[in-house]
Amino acid sequence: MSGGGQAGGGREDLPGGAGAPGRWRGLGFPFLAFVTWRLAHWVAVALVGAAPPAPTFAWDAHWYVRIMRAGYLPWAETGATQATAFFPLVPWIGRAVSWLLGSERAAVVVVANGAALAAVLLVFVAFRAWRGERVARAGLVVLLLYPSSLFLWAFYSEATFIALSAAALLSCHRGRSLLAAVLGVPLAMTRLPGVLIVPALIAGRIERRRRLDPASLALLLPVLGVLAVMLAQALEAGDALAFLHAGAAWQRRLAPPWVIAADAVRLTLRHRWLVSVALADLLALLLVTAAAVLAVVRRWPAAATVWIVLLTGITVCSGSSTSAMRYALGAWPAFGVLAEAGLALPRGVRWAVVAALGAGSLVVLVLAGNNHFVG
Repeated sequence: MSGGGQAGGGREDLPGGAGAPGRWRGLGFPFLAFVTWRLAHWVAVALVGAAPPAPTFAWDAHWYVRIMRAGYLPWAETGATQATAFFPLVPWIGRAVSWLLGSERAAVVVVANGAALAAVLLVFVAFRAWRGERVARAGLVVLLLYPSSLFLWAFYSEATFIALSAAALLSCHRGRSLLAAVLGVPLAMTRLPGVLIVPALIAGRIERRRRLDPASLALLLPVLGVLAVMLAQALEAGDALAFLHAGAAWQRRLAPPWVIAADAVRLTLRHRWLVSVALADLLALLLVTAAAVLAVVRRWPAAATVWIVLLTGITVCSGSSTSAMRYALGAWPAFGVLAEAGLALPRGVRWAVVAALGAGSLVVLVLAGNNHFVG
């Protein structure tokens, strides 16, 4: 799974190496891609009659705003504490920014778009370090054209999750294991799957050093992030494991992969307006599963490969296909793997894939702009 022999992914990216002074240069492409993508989404949402940034506050964003305002304290009206299913880092950041700006709405927009920009830049740098400039550009384009990429600028956890995991995996690639582990702490406070950065970092360290030593114990630091969430929920909701108990409301459970496939078919047949979304959920699972296999075959860095496999595995075995298209974003190195494979295809086929992704994004944006649930 080593990527050391690939263009742009060798020793030049190590601290102090020949490529160290310029590793953060050449970010014009990802920045331009981000601006173009955001403007395109803004126009698409506006054309369907929604008032931008309406989807920023839709669906699960309500839960994050709820935590931003009152933490995990039960609602006075109902006593419900379902918000405990959502981890607190994003709303905590939102609360701090709201205090600075004096506006909750402005804080939500700033945090959501700031995290999206950070995710775009860090993903590009990670792809470039692993596989070179060409794959980095192609991988970023695939990520931004991916139909559920709108959740990167919504007040969801996806952008922050991707940014922190990219920073951690990039630090691991550069031999900065302690920094990678420290970055894993806030990552694990963003979403529960963030704690899976631990085995990914362990795989990366073994790949680099061929062994584990006492210093490798530091790679367990991300567990502290989950413990911090447990403490917050114990103090405010009265249950340190409230996030597990509340998750039952979303019908998530450990189940074999065929259960989620059957669920996607059931949703497609049951709800006519869900046809494109349900099929997209199933297709997303197939794509990231294929990417996990390709990452092994094409010898991607061990940490990135393990991350794809684990993030894909927990989604495939969750028992519900709802939001699978969005959850696939967490396995973001998969987009680089798929892009690298796609670069070997004829130009006409590549453009057809780009057109299909763009059309899928437009469909999802139209549904979202009309307040249909898309993830």
